[in-house]
Amino acid sequence: MSPSAGSDQALTPEQPFAANAFPLDPGLRLLEASAGTGKTFALAQLVLRYVAEAELGLRQLLVVTFTEAAAAELRDRIGQRLQRALAGLENPDLEPPDPTLAAWLEQQRPRAEKLRARLLLALEELDAADITTIHGFCRRTLQRHALEAGLPPELQLETDKGTLVRQVAHDYWQQQVLPLPSHLLAGLQQQVRGPETLEGLLRQLDGDPALGLDSLPATLRADAPLAPQLEALWSEAWHNFQQLWASHGQALEAGFCAAASQWRGQGFKTTSPYVPKPTKDRCGLVRGWIAAQPIGGDYGATAGSQGGAQGLLRDYFHPGAFLKVARSLEPGAGEGPGPSLPERPLQEAIAQVLDGPAEALLLHACHWGRAELGRRRRQSGRLGFAQLLEGLDPGEQASTPLLEAVGARYAVALIDEFQDTDPIQWRILARAFQPERHRLVMVGDPKQAIYRFRGGDLRTYLQARQAAASCGGISSLRDNYRSSEALVAGLNGLMGPGLRRSDLAVPAVQPQATDTKLLLPAGQHPLQLLWLGGSRLAGEKPPSRSALERQLPDQIACFSAQLLNQGLMQQRGEQHQPLSPNDLCVLVGTHRQAEALRAALDRCGIASKLVSQGDVFESAGASALQRLLDALAEPGRTQRLRLLAASPLLGWSAEQIASASPEAWSNLAARLAQLAVELPRRGLLGVLASLLEQKGLAQLSLGGRLLADLQQCGELVAVRLHADQLGPAAAADWLRRLRLDPDRDIPDAHQPHSDVVDEAVSVLTVHRSKGLEYPAVICPYLWQAGAESRSGQSIGVRWHPGGPEGGQPEAVLDLHLNNNWGPGQGASQQQLGAELQERERLAYVAATRAKLLLVLAWGPVLGQQGNPLHPWLFDQEQPPASDHDPYSGRSDAEWRERLEQAIARRQLPLTLVQPPASGQRSQLKPGPAAAGLSLQRGPVPSHGFDSSWGRSSYTSWTQGSHSAAPAAVEEGRETDAIVTELEALASPGAWPQDSPLAPFPRGAQAGDCLHRILEQLDYCQPLAAQAELVDRELQRAGIAAQHGEAVLVGLEQLRHTPLGGPCNDFSLAQLERGGRLNEMNFDLPLGLVRSPDLARPFADHPEGWFGSAYAEQLAQLKVESRGFLTGSIDLVFRQGERWWVADWKSNWLGERDDQGQPLHCGPRHYGAAAMAELMAANHYPLQAHLYLVALHRYLRWRLPGYRPEQHLGGYVYVFLRGVPGPTTASAVPGMFVEQPPLARLLQLDQALGGTP
Repeated sequence: MSPSAGSDQALTPEQPFAANAFPLDPGLRLLEASAGTGKTFALAQLVLRYVAEAELGLRQLLVVTFTEAAAAELRDRIGQRLQRALAGLENPDLEPPDPTLAAWLEQQRPRAEKLRARLLLALEELDAADITTIHGFCRRTLQRHALEAGLPPELQLETDKGTLVRQVAHDYWQQQVLPLPSHLLAGLQQQVRGPETLEGLLRQLDGDPALGLDSLPATLRADAPLAPQLEALWSEAWHNFQQLWASHGQALEAGFCAAASQWRGQGFKTTSPYVPKPTKDRCGLVRGWIAAQPIGGDYGATAGSQGGAQGLLRDYFHPGAFLKVARSLEPGAGEGPGPSLPERPLQEAIAQVLDGPAEALLLHACHWGRAELGRRRRQSGRLGFAQLLEGLDPGEQASTPLLEAVGARYAVALIDEFQDTDPIQWRILARAFQPERHRLVMVGDPKQAIYRFRGGDLRTYLQARQAAASCGGISSLRDNYRSSEALVAGLNGLMGPGLRRSDLAVPAVQPQATDTKLLLPAGQHPLQLLWLGGSRLAGEKPPSRSALERQLPDQIACFSAQLLNQGLMQQRGEQHQPLSPNDLCVLVGTHRQAEALRAALDRCGIASKLVSQGDVFESAGASALQRLLDALAEPGRTQRLRLLAASPLLGWSAEQIASASPEAWSNLAARLAQLAVELPRRGLLGVLASLLEQKGLAQLSLGGRLLADLQQCGELVAVRLHADQLGPAAAADWLRRLRLDPDRDIPDAHQPHSDVVDEAVSVLTVHRSKGLEYPAVICPYLWQAGAESRSGQSIGVRWHPGGPEGGQPEAVLDLHLNNNWGPGQGASQQQLGAELQERERLAYVAATRAKLLLVLAWGPVLGQQGNPLHPWLFDQEQPPASDHDPYSGRSDAEWRERLEQAIARRQLPLTLVQPPASGQRSQLKPGPAAAGLSLQRGPVPSHGFDSSWGRSSYTSWTQGSHSAAPAAVEEGRETDAIVTELEALASPGAWPQDSPLAPFPRGAQAGDCLHRILEQLDYCQPLAAQAELVDRELQRAGIAAQHGEAVLVGLEQLRHTPLGGPCNDFSLAQLERGGRLNEMNFDLPLGLVRSPDLARPFADHPEGWFGSAYAEQLAQLKVESRGFLTGSIDLVFRQGERWWVADWKSNWLGERDDQGQPLHCGPRHYGAAAMAELMAANHYPLQAHLYLVALHRYLRWRLPGYRPEQHLGGYVYVFLRGVPGPTTASAVPGMFVEQPPLARLLQLDQALGGTP
């Protein structure tokens, strides 16, 4: 594509970025920003120019970055930029904050009046602007086009995908693996271990939707049971192995002997276990072992730890065993095709009989598991983050209607942190935004691509870079605003050789922070290297990684104390400030290193804070909150009251608990019951404040981080209460499951806010440090080559078959068990190379965090030749190969001399520093005490909170009319625990007196179980084909499996029951997935609503089943609310042009015997009059009308040309125990269908604060 007219600048392949001259016309452009060069500033300036110069509204801009925190910061910076530009236009005498804005204001001054209006509008739109993450962008798009995508309007995102992945893995193991013949099961347990292995693989696949799988062989089908397929595979493998061994076994041993003889002839003394003249008859041992096996073979005896002739097949005859030795001995190992295999067909048969069944299981499980995860998510209506991407992924299509809608909505897309993109993200962006019509600007730095484990793919970035070079241009930011002039000079020199393993240049940057520096002693540079070598002689082994890791934390802590005790001064212009612990950061590679360093810092009297993966739900505050929720759920249980009393929230002593009177426990129970009632209105934090009161808050504030952790946990649980509409019982269960889950991912929101200490050294991982900066940074672990060597075989490696450059474009999860031959060896080698490349990119990130002082550490260490500092320090050498350790051949003194020579030759401004001796201890000296500081009371609120404002629901409004326990009051959804049951006389007619669901348990748990099944059912498919879903939900609810058949029959009957009434003979079996929305959650804004406001529409429009009499019943409720009305509609469906709401009810209506025991419950008891009485008794008419108001507002928002008289239907209340199945009757038992007066609904809508 040729550049657009007027964009001559785009003709240059790469050029410096000019903030006020960057072309704004359509095209695909890349902005490469080295660390510290102000890319956030550049993005904010570009947004200003698109709004002001290109005259685009802020809603036409899409700004995407990597994390929610980064998006929030970017939104704030954009707002500041727009505000400062507006201020500069309004007041020409105001001095701009930077030269870029000053030059822009000077250019735009003649258009000031017009630009003021545009900037004011942009500031008004800022909160609604799409400045978000890639997943946030996908979610917003799918929500905006929910009907077209067949999704509910409020997308439900998984917050705990680990549970679903675990369920699928264990279900596969239970259903597919455990039924296998015992010998296959025994071998698989040896090779695969258990469902935990499958869980790890599925979690990896689920988190990386761009990660592919090898195709299943022709003999395996993912949708067919595993057992017969695996038995056939094993039988063929065993038969093939037997035949080839009988004919070629002796020749294979001869081939091994010949290879060993050749190696010995080349001078290798050790070729074990292969020798020219073996003393053991290994072929005879294998023959004897084969003869002893049963007909058809025994996989357990083959693959077990002592299987395969005492391990000979695995450790001697397996191709991986031979090639591992051959590669270490033959010249050119690692290059070309590698050593050849003697008797290759036999060795391949040995590998197949040992590894084939297990590898087939893993591949089958991953294909089945990935499909099953998708199926279960579709049934539940919940999406994971990966599914948000898949929802927009066009695949092989050039475009899709959803992406066309995206392209129509946005004129500009600014994509930050583009180096961490993956193929699906790039495919979405490239297909949605066309260079001819859109401005697509990607901002990234390939040197900071450090998220390969999350699916980040540098290949994708490089492909996009090539596209940008031909479709718009590449610009680069080369001005560094972070580091001092002296430190930039050192880093430019040190990293001049580039990232040589990644084949990435590190361009020199120009320092702009010229007035900032650290005043160091004479002769010292701000770039320093701790020399970790000792007095080792040539030929002696260098220290091991573990040995150096043990001594290093105390040395670094002592060095930090000495550094801080020097009283170094930071100079910024004319200001001077001492270097304090808060200015110092120590970067580590692992959390274990972080804990060791923090302990060492503590021994030196230095406070530290862990800026890392913590979990506030592991805190004492979370435990206390658990006690409160448990007590709110069941205030009548003495055990829970005692646990709450002993918690920090109430703080009763053991003596108080032991001596408390029954009256005291009763008062506490009553208080908690009242708080449970108030929970929907006041929220969790309001309930906490009431419980604690001033004295309790003061007491908790003395408990260190306890109060802060409690508040943070309370806020997070309150969000969950709102999002999932949980009451105290469900919230307590959710929190308990979350805290007990050992493998869950910990999001940023769960990082403890309380681990923030003033005047403390920051300790954090390099990954965590990205985007941060500190005056002084110590990097003690860049001498390491990366992760510690893995013991044993690692299953599940991400790789590109055919090679990282010219191979398969999509990454694949390798599932081969042996990493010494075949694809397993290729994947392992590629993984090692990718790890070393990412290790040097991590080193770049670490080295560019410092503003004034950077301290690295390096020395010769055994097996660490892949460390990222070696190629920077010794620029004239090739980076050491991963299988060649150069450190043993020279003494530490020689390495020190070579290092000093390289520094001198390059004139590097780098100071070599000797670390404190091992065992030396230095203490931090106390700093000057702050003077004149006194504690003062902060502002005190002048009035209380408005208690009428909160979140309301049908349940909270009507719970006073039921004898409900607080645990049963679930926001937004009524449960069977709070309904009124009625005894109904059988109505005359031929209807059955018993339903298949008559004996099904009653109560909240049973009702919720039926709700979950109906939420996930495909109504167009027979229930028999969905028996697995029913079994799973019954097991989850703790309901006996014997009820499964009744549920299948009852729900199959439901599928074919006509709705009747205005819906005529329409049944659920005719309802396709695209015509319905399950579990439509809503939050509607409320004005002030009182009981008369709810009753008046029924009194004014009394037509239908519920009129004046019901209005009087409504008026008796105690309702006075404003804020939000929340709820969850079981089913929204379309019949013809009209949209209806449906609600599942499992209420029991029937006959009892003289002792009150149920006798009959069936269609005969669910006549219209009986259902109407039950509806009124439980205020279901109010619920139904609230649901219709919510549907009315949703359709008015989302349905083009919506007219309520044409498109709004009514409600169907489905009493599951009363539906009869197929019938031609006009009045259908169990189906209460009504289309209420539209005027009543519109009046109720206005009473709830709706617009006319």
